Amino acid sequence: MLSYDQFADSVLAAFQAFRAELVAAHGALFVSPDGKALLVARERADAAFADFVARVRAAAGEIADNAARTRMAAALVGIAGRARNDAQRGASAAIIGMREIGAVYTDRLGRIWEADRYVRTVARRAAVEDEVARAAAQSRKAVARYPDPTHRNEGLVIDLASVEQVRQVMHPNTNARLHVLS
Repeated sequence: MLSYDQFADSVLAAFQAFRAELVAAHGALFVSPDGKALLVARERADAAFADFVARVRAAAGEIADNAARTRMAAALVGIAGRARNDAQRGASAAIIGMREIGAVYTDRLGRIWEADRYVRTVARRAAVEDEVARAAAQSRKAVARYPDPTHRNEGLVIDLASVEQVRQVMHPNTNARLHVLS
């Protein structure tokens, strides 16, 4: 089983490859902005988007919890779709630099995220939520275990039915693993 960071890094690598392909596909338009070049760039961007969606689906297969898998896939496909649309608008109007394509993301609360950080956080959160769902399917209580045995929550017994207790330990940046209690 992958660590939370390994899983998040694999999803991030797929997103970065997608962004690089968008930049490559639309970068030529600034040199040769004819109608045929725009059509080729859009086809290439659509193919890159389809490849990214396939990679997200493959990564989501690692997540057993349906709700976490669905939230992760929707968020990642959404940000990639926005990046593709930004590239197409920018290529048509030549108003944004190619390095800017898909570089930032504004969430529902209006917070502006660096896109790579947002993608990694979404994937990591899904992996953590999956860990909680898997433990909750086996038992109502679990022990939090950390790589650092001196962590303040090491050995903490949490009630998996308590949202507050779960959130205290199992947030998107946690390194804790849950060991279920019988």
